[in-house]
Amino acid sequence: MPDLPAPVEAALAATNANDVDAFLDCFTRDGVVDDWGREFRGRDEIRAWSDREFNGPSHFKFQIEGDKVTRMAIRA
Repeated sequence: MPDLPAPVEAALAATNANDVDAFLDCFTRDGVVDDWGREFRGRDEIRAWSDREFNGPSHFKFQIEGDKVTRMAIRA
């Protein structure tokens, strides 16, 4: 597996541990999850999305700024 930036590693580790709070902490305050074109911005929207749909195999593309994720796009 290639070396991943620390914010991406942290987000994936939180996902694998089913730790929603740690996952949310990986994002900037106005971070975005783009789930097949549906965008969820900020901690509250991302948490609501996660509570409903945080499962299944997918491909992810991350944008980072400093030590935080600014955007995570999900596709098949």
